[in-house]
Amino acid sequence: MECEQARGDIAVDLMGALDEADKEPLTRHVRSCATCCAETSELAKVLEVLRATTAPCSETRLGASESEALPVGPKGVNNGSTGLQLDRVHFGKAVRTALRDIYRADMLLVNPLLNSRLVRTSTPAGRDLVQSLRRILVSAVNETLDDPNSAGYHRVLATTFLSRISTQVAAAERLGLAYGTYRRHLAKGLEQVCEQLWQRELGCVLTDSFDNEHRSQWRGK
Repeated sequence: MECEQARGDIAVDLMGALDEADKEPLTRHVRSCATCCAETSELAKVLEVLRATTAPCSETRLGASESEALPVGPKGVNNGSTGLQLDRVHFGKAVRTALRDIYRADMLLVNPLLNSRLVRTSTPAGRDLVQSLRRILVSAVNETLDDPNSAGYHRVLATTFLSRISTQVAAAERLGLAYGTYRRHLAKGLEQVCEQLWQRELGCVLTDSFDNEHRSQWRGK
């Protein structure tokens, strides 16, 4: 593995989007290359700072304990609950995992996004949450075409997650991109999708809060 490729992999790995098959060669390279080892450490610090400064403050943070979970009903059927509130970091990780597992119903069934407000409010009671989650993910990838800031990443996202391609190396070859360039575009495209879905999640939470407040006021009359 060359240092240029390793640098692209390091960023993607720290963002939680690196294929398991690619982690071993990256780990070996970083252990043997002092420059890449130092870069990994520095980039990890930068990402921690960014996450800390962009996360919601403690008064408004949407948080849910990792041990909390809602029943999704038999075979992922919506049982009518409104969902849990995930924080931004865990929400982003769940989106990346769901995209990776988009054709694995068994994996989507245990993804935290099934308990998100976005998925719950998009799925009628008694309907399949997994199918709803799939539709949301595909829609989010396709909507990057409409955003000037992310339209250039659409082909990378669609090829990687929607075309059933076997590896990211194969995806880069199909796209005709250098592997390092592909990895950078993938990381940026994933962040755009995560942010898009996070804003939709926040909208669901605010709408739910608004509705609850008005129901309370109505009961008080």
